[in-house]
Amino acid sequence: MSAIADEVIKIIANRFDMDETTIKPETDITNDLGADSLDIAELLIEFEDKLAVSIDESEVQSLTTVGDVIAYVEKYSAKDQNQNNEGCSCGCGCK
Repeated sequence: MSAIADEVIKIIANRFDMDETTIKPETDITNDLGADSLDIAELLIEFEDKLAVSIDESEVQSLTTVGDVIAYVEKYSAKDQNQNNEGCSCGCGCK
């Protein structure tokens, strides 16, 4: 797994007081972990803070599994964007 996947799983495991090895990409955040809307809101804030990603509110409902979150963060992570846009110091993609 990627470093981002490991970090997403670590954040989720800490939030739900679980062993990281029990959380898989196919784990459903609501049905398998029992997350309610407050849990999800807190998770999103933590993902944004710790993973340097901005999660669009219109996308939240499509992030139902751990794998969905990992894929989203890997795609939109500011850290990855900065690495992919070496000439860009602001992370926007300009060169």
